[in-house]
Amino acid sequence: MLTRPGSRGALSVFLVLAAAALGTILWFGRGLTFWSDEWAFITDRSLGDPGTWWAPHNEHWSTVAILAYRALIETVGLRSYVPYLLLVAVLHVLVAWMIFRIVDRGVGPRAALAAASVVLFFGAGFENLYWGFQIGFVGAMLAGLVALDALDQAPTTPRAVLAAMALLIGVMTSGVGLFFIAAAGFMLLVEPARRRSLWVVAVPSGAYAAWFLLVGRSGIGVFREPLAPSSLAAIPSFIFGGFEAALGAATGLAALGPGLVVLAAGAAAVGLARGARVSPLIGGLLIAVSLQYALIGVSRAGVTIDQVDYSRYTYVSGILTVAVLALVIGPVLSRFGAVRRTSHRRLDRVAAMAVGPVLVTIALTWNLQLLVVGRTLFVDRASITRALIVESLPPRQLTEIEASRDLILVPAPLVMRQLVADFGSPLADVLVPWAVAPIQEEDLTEARRRIVEGPPHFEPEAIP
Repeated sequence: MLTRPGSRGALSVFLVLAAAALGTILWFGRGLTFWSDEWAFITDRSLGDPGTWWAPHNEHWSTVAILAYRALIETVGLRSYVPYLLLVAVLHVLVAWMIFRIVDRGVGPRAALAAASVVLFFGAGFENLYWGFQIGFVGAMLAGLVALDALDQAPTTPRAVLAAMALLIGVMTSGVGLFFIAAAGFMLLVEPARRRSLWVVAVPSGAYAAWFLLVGRSGIGVFREPLAPSSLAAIPSFIFGGFEAALGAATGLAALGPGLVVLAAGAAAVGLARGARVSPLIGGLLIAVSLQYALIGVSRAGVTIDQVDYSRYTYVSGILTVAVLALVIGPVLSRFGAVRRTSHRRLDRVAAMAVGPVLVTIALTWNLQLLVVGRTLFVDRASITRALIVESLPPRQLTEIEASRDLILVPAPLVMRQLVADFGSPLADVLVPWAVAPIQEEDLTEARRRIVEGPPHFEPEAIP
């Protein structure tokens, strides 16, 4: 419920920006198609076979994402990618709405609108906006924020039930849900009156533990042993690098690099030394970001330390950092502006009112640029995907070995032919046929080489 003065006006502006963001994502996503891990949901899962709903995808419990994705496969097929992008874009807009609610309740509508505006056009997380497969990350993010929003209000039984259900849905959607269980647990623990509601996190935690012991542990150790000394030793560097990436994404000041983390940590230390109180919500959000990069460190560090910069992860940590900054900086700017309004120096008053808009403008400019960069990358991916499909289908004459060779980015030609027969061809897009770019000749050449020789040495997370 929006109760602060000005909240309804800010909400109206938010709705306009939300419609603009939805249109922007769909426009930038025109002509894209299925990519990489997405084919695992297409080939290995089925609505008609409940046994395929529970097996992990890498380390993730993905049941909710699998059911949602397969519903699209069974209804839309492979003939258009627009519905897949529409689903992830709608989920993203709802994520921004939850950030608006949380910040509005904490510090007011202006800060809420500023934070939500950055989130709506969050190009630093472009991989989760242009890849339909990422309904897992975005959906779990939305469910987690719903839970934190419920716990950030006056405690009632209905809100506690809502939080528990949202956390359960989140953890059943992707591993991102684990971060929000940790955040919710912190929020309940630090307030003695709320500790009797710890069952809110016990329910999803118990469900995840049962799933993990029964089926989920088979997805652990795909890239390295998580409890190996080298994995544990990587945690501090991943957390530091993660906060660097998150702060850069949230502020548009990525060029400051590690200095941004040191500056933020120093400001926090000064505030704590002066007796500042960290609200349970802010503490929970920071714990969620820390846990995210700690888990990446133990489960994915076998590939490269640069994984902290991958946009799929920055989407989560960066948006949570936007909320933290709004909750922390908003009141400071408000107090500063109130003091300056009593000043006779016009320059001081103008400076006080300009700080917030300048910060938001820098962050928005940075993220809009990354939306363009992300589209360019995904257009290239669409071209190589379609080239591999073209070379997999008749009249291409294949040997038995070539036809059964797994091409990694798409299934083996034999499998692809059956998929096209069952669900239609992704070589065109029936909803936006004009948006599909011609396949690049170099991609066709690479596709022919891969079918004959096999794909090059595969790095599972080779994504910038």
